[in-house]
Amino acid sequence: MKKYLLSSLVVVGVLFSGCGDSSDTSEQPFLSSSYNLTNISKDTFDISLTGTDTQGGNWKGSIAVQDRGTDYLNGVAYRLMESYVYLMETNSGYSNSGITKSYINSNGQGAHMVTDTGVICDMINNPFSLPTNAEIGDFGEGADYVCSDGSEMKSNWQLKAEKGYAQYIYTMDTTVSGSLMYTNTTTITLDNNGQAKSLNMVYFYPSNGVKLTLNGTH
Repeated sequence: MKKYLLSSLVVVGVLFSGCGDSSDTSEQPFLSSSYNLTNISKDTFDISLTGTDTQGGNWKGSIAVQDRGTDYLNGVAYRLMESYVYLMETNSGYSNSGITKSYINSNGQGAHMVTDTGVICDMINNPFSLPTNAEIGDFGEGADYVCSDGSEMKSNWQLKAEKGYAQYIYTMDTTVSGSLMYTNTTTITLDNNGQAKSLNMVYFYPSNGVKLTLNGTH
C-alpha cells in the first residue's frame, strides 16, 4: 500500500491545478446549472490531510502545489507545477515524502509528470480536457497515463449532488502488468462559486482488502 500511495497523491495534486480558493463552510447549499471542472481549486495551495485505514492505522500529511511559470519540453510551452507530498502513519512513525514536476498543457491537464525518483508518466489520451459546462449527473473519461516504472493509470469522472452540494468525483485505477494495484476515488465538494470546499480521498488495495480514507482542508 505504501509503495503506491505517494504517486497517487501526486495525481491528486495535478487534479488541483485550476484556480480559485474556498474554505468557508458556512454558506447554504446551492446547485448551479453548470460547473467548470477545470476550475475547481487554485493555482498554489497547501492542503492538510488526516485519515485512517482499515488496519487501524492513523495518518496525517499534506499536499502543496507551487506554480513555477512557463517551461518548455521538446519545444512545447507548458505551465510547470511542482507538487510536494508528505504522509505519515502516526502509530508506527512511518513517513515518506516526494516532489513531482507536472507539465500542464493548454487544456489545464498534466500531460507529463516527473517524480524526484526518476519515474516519468505521460498522458496517453492527450489532448484531453475536462468539460467547462458540466451539469449534475454528467460523467466521462478522465486523463490516462503510462509510467516508466511499468504502472498505468486510467480514470473517469462524474458530477453528482449530495446534501444540496455538487460533488466532483474522480476515480483512478492503477495497474501493473494488467493487475489492479489500487483504486483511488477523490471526491471534491464544491461551494456556491463552484470551487473546492472540501476534499475526500479513498484508496482501496484489492490484494489485501485494505482501505485508506483521507480528508483534506485548506
